[in-house]
Amino acid sequence: MYRSHSRPTSSQRTTETKGTSYRVLLVDDQPLFLDIARSMFEDAGGFEIAGEATDGAEAVSAYSSLRPDLVLMDVQMPVMDGFAAARKIARSDPAANIVIASIRKDPEYPGLAAESNAMAFFYKRDLDIEKIREMLGARATRTGASHRAA
Repeated sequence: MYRSHSRPTSSQRTTETKGTSYRVLLVDDQPLFLDIARSMFEDAGGFEIAGEATDGAEAVSAYSSLRPDLVLMDVQMPVMDGFAAARKIARSDPAANIVIASIRKDPEYPGLAAESNAMAFFYKRDLDIEKIREMLGARATRTGASHRAA
C-alpha cells in the first residue's frame, strides 16, 4: 500500500521565490532511493512529497487519489514496471507530469519513457531537480494551466 504524506498547512509549505509548491509522488521499490529522492526534493525547496509507492500498481492507485503535480517513478519494480504504470496514469490523466528514472543505463529507456507519455527520463545518477522544476514551469506556461498545488 502506498504511503500518503500529510499535507502541510500553507504556513508550513516550502515555497520557492514565486510561492509555488509542487506536490510529488515518489515511486521506487528501493527504500534508499526513496530517501535520497525525498531529500533532494525537500532540499531544493518548492516541492512537497505528497506520497510514496513501491510498485507500479500502487503508483496508479496513489496517483488517482493524490493527484500530485509530479510523479518520479523507477523503471524496474515488482507487480507493474514504471513504463506500464506511466501509460496507465497518462490514460487517466493526459496532463500528468511523469518523470521516469533508472539506475540501469539501457539505451532504450529514454525512448520507452517517451512512448509511455513521460515528460522526461533521467538516469538516477543524473537526476536534476532544477531541470524538473523548469520542465514543470514550461509545461504550465505552454498549456496555460497552473499546477494543482494550493
